[in-house]
Amino acid sequence: MLADWTIPDLSLRDAKTTLITMAIEDHNGDVYTVVELMRPENRRHLERANVDEAICVTDLSKRLLVHAAMNHGLSRFFTEILAFDEGSEIYKIPSPIGFNGVSFRTAVRLASDQFEAILMGVERDLKIQCNPVGEFLLKEGDHLFVLSEDDPVELKEWQGEGDDEGGEG
Repeated sequence: MLADWTIPDLSLRDAKTTLITMAIEDHNGDVYTVVELMRPENRRHLERANVDEAICVTDLSKRLLVHAAMNHGLSRFFTEILAFDEGSEIYKIPSPIGFNGVSFRTAVRLASDQFEAILMGVERDLKIQCNPVGEFLLKEGDHLFVLSEDDPVELKEWQGEGDDEGGEG
């Protein structure tokens, strides 16, 4: 849900978003709610309203500006991967059965070589690790963040058969 940009006061904008979110969650608590937040200090109100994801646009834009100043072209990169028209996009997928017990590093190579996809990170127990280092082993219940041209259906369904490299751990 997008914030009401006709309201000039950012706190009032967030208040309206919170009230609408509470009504939606009260009506159907199973709906996955993603809302636009203007002020990061108001996140706690949305969390109490059981929002699934609150995206603070002002906080994101500040972070992107700092990173882009230090890494020239980074804003163009994010614009490209967040677009839905052409090129690659980011997908969150359940870790395929074939990756259970496999190190993240090995999974990165397999995904790239066999599925033309790039693994960027892992979500485990609602915690996200971008490009985990060391011998981070994937396990059942993990979710992967994947950069891919299309929805990586074949990767999602990969069982590990027919691959000599995939049997770690």
